[in-house]
Amino acid sequence: MNLDETIFTALASITHQSNLLDGLIIIFAEYIGYLIAIIWFIVCITRKGWKERVYVFAVSALSVIMSWGIITEGIKHLYERPRPFVALGMETLMKFGGYESFPSSHMAFFGVLALSVYTLNKKLGTWAIIGIIGMGLARIMGGVHWPSDIIAGAGSAFLSFYSVKLLLAHKGYTQSIRTP
Repeated sequence: MNLDETIFTALASITHQSNLLDGLIIIFAEYIGYLIAIIWFIVCITRKGWKERVYVFAVSALSVIMSWGIITEGIKHLYERPRPFVALGMETLMKFGGYESFPSSHMAFFGVLALSVYTLNKKLGTWAIIGIIGMGLARIMGGVHWPSDIIAGAGSAFLSFYSVKLLLAHKGYTQSIRTP
């Protein structure tokens, strides 16, 4: 048994024992991302001045396109890795139909939003990062991702977000943007 499978088995073994815990896992795996998206939206629209709002939106949108649309989907087309519930023939907590597991699209997409929130509002951003970590763990426990899928998706988000920020800073687009 490899490290990925060992960690997965340990985390997934706590499911199907408590309806409350299973419910929390489902909430984090499937719905916490929507809360992070709402927080991101609020942080974006409350920035002072239209230039700041456009900049925040641009960094986030370009980062999502790079992380989720290009890197993650590109890897999934090149490397078809079955999800744990398919590979191990197990029952998941959620209804799920997708096959490709690596890397996690949820982490690639919502990780960018959490990083955007964090750079603009450390307090809300810390909660968004905690939410993303909870999402990743819940998606492992729920049987839809291997631990390395989560790490790779988060890595894609991090790499994309900071690459876009660096590129835009290099082009001088951040001169009029205030950070809190």
